[in-house]
Amino acid sequence: MSETEELLQTKVEFIILRQVQNELQKLATNQTTIGNHASRALEITRKCRLIDLGPTSGTSADEALIKASKELRAIVATADSRLRMRLRTLKLPVLSLRGNRLYCEPETPQYWPSML
Repeated sequence: MSETEELLQTKVEFIILRQVQNELQKLATNQTTIGNHASRALEITRKCRLIDLGPTSGTSADEALIKASKELRAIVATADSRLRMRLRTLKLPVLSLRGNRLYCEPETPQYWPSML
């Protein structure tokens, strides 16, 4: 989380959406690599503020993240390549890992000052 603040050069409020938390909880029940990653992600999200944008039935976590990015003017952090592509297509800012480094697209803060 501190690396994110360094990259963005500002204090950041980290949030998690109820839909994302629900999806991680379902994935964490699997005894697989994905389940282990989801369990670790849930541990990290304990430091985040939980936000509920309304009814969760029928709304995927990806759709909820896109909605939140638009409504809350938030940067989405994800490792999901399909979601990253959708966010880029919609011209919404996305934070992701490449190797061991964090990257934000667009890369320069001048394109998203109202997001912070």
